[in-house]
Amino acid sequence: MKSASSYKIYLCGDLYIYPELGQAKREEDTIRLGPVNMKVLTTLLDRSGELVSRTELFETVWKNQIVNDDTLTRSISDLRSQLGKLSKHCQLIETIPKRGYRWVTEIEILSDKPEQKSLSENLPKTRKPSILPSTKTKQRLPKNLWNKLKTTLQLLLLLFISVLTGSWIFNQLLQPDLPQIAILPIQISTVPSSLTEAENRISTIIDETLQNQLLKNKTLKILAKSLTAEKGIKPYPYLYREYGIRWIIEGRTKINDDEVYIYLAVVDAHTAMVHHAKIKHMKNHPEQIQRFCLEFIKEVITLI
Repeated sequence: MKSASSYKIYLCGDLYIYPELGQAKREEDTIRLGPVNMKVLTTLLDRSGELVSRTELFETVWKNQIVNDDTLTRSISDLRSQLGKLSKHCQLIETIPKRGYRWVTEIEILSDKPEQKSLSENLPKTRKPSILPSTKTKQRLPKNLWNKLKTTLQLLLLLFISVLTGSWIFNQLLQPDLPQIAILPIQISTVPSSLTEAENRISTIIDETLQNQLLKNKTLKILAKSLTAEKGIKPYPYLYREYGIRWIIEGRTKINDDEVYIYLAVVDAHTAMVHHAKIKHMKNHPEQIQRFCLEFIKEVITLI
């Protein structure tokens, strides 16, 4: 048969304690208390404000059992820790050194009738604990439905992340990397300070023709011209290491009377090995120079 205290509901400020359910509640927060800890608690509550000796607690909670003092000390510590998470009061259970313990917060007993059909029928209308049904309380989703909704949202988030990740992997790994190429300034055999207008014009024609033709090809990436014009660097390892350049186009030119000597080559930036080269002597005519450069670019695109 259940003890009378098991049918009681204790109200301590805004903290409700339900011995029969093994629960303590404050608003929407609930904690569960084990049978032993609840027995210790109800013993203190039934004698609220009074000293309950350690001997009385042992005889009430652990009657005909052999336990040590640490068992009671640990139970009191657990109650303080668990109830402290709910209650606004800084101290609920007071320790009387070498004597026992005392419940210090004022309590009110809301129900103590075992034959009650509904706990709510015996509670004051103005002070109903949140565990009891009330028409004024907000409707909340059932816990299992909320858990399903939360799981669904988590799966949708993972799916969204997977789609983004898959798209990135496709772009980075499945699509072939476009060859990256750089054009070095065309070298002219004459000392730069003594370059003639004709030599400068030929160098410009070659540079512009090569770059414009490469830009028309959407399968290549071309490094900005300003980066290849830096002085004092070794272009092959620098461009390969710093910009990931795979191929480098270099060239030389020389004018003899009305003839032009042009040398163009594509070099593997990683190994500095010449992959393809084209040399030609021709008349100093812009149309012939452009045609030569166009033929070279077509050969390069085919090879790389």
